[in-house]
Amino acid sequence: MKDTKLMQLLSSFNRHDVILFEEYLQSPFYNSDVTLPVVYRFLVQNSHVELTANLVYNKSLKKKTYNEKQWRYISSSLCKHIEDFLAWRYFEKKTCEKLLAKTKILSERDCDKAYNYVHHEL
Repeated sequence: MKDTKLMQLLSSFNRHDVILFEEYLQSPFYNSDVTLPVVYRFLVQNSHVELTANLVYNKSLKKKTYNEKQWRYISSSLCKHIEDFLAWRYFEKKTCEKLLAKTKILSERDCDKAYNYVHHEL
């Protein structure tokens, strides 16, 4: 499993990312699948061990039978969430780009007062 897209993404995390991503996954605003935080926590806690998809699936979800199709959905969903999380983290650090995006959105929605306030911050 170490050469998978999921493990490559997870290995890019620093300690702060590990904590923030768990909070991200637990937020109903970003994620409604209750299995994802469980699988993620298992992966983080066992990152020092050689893992297989079968092991992760069975141990983290407490299932006796491995379901390849369900595992692919879980893995794919985790990857998508990690990519979105990384984009969000990047965007949070880029103040100018964030302000430009806000002005564009506010302009498109005809929110003149809010637009003028944000535009003044630029």
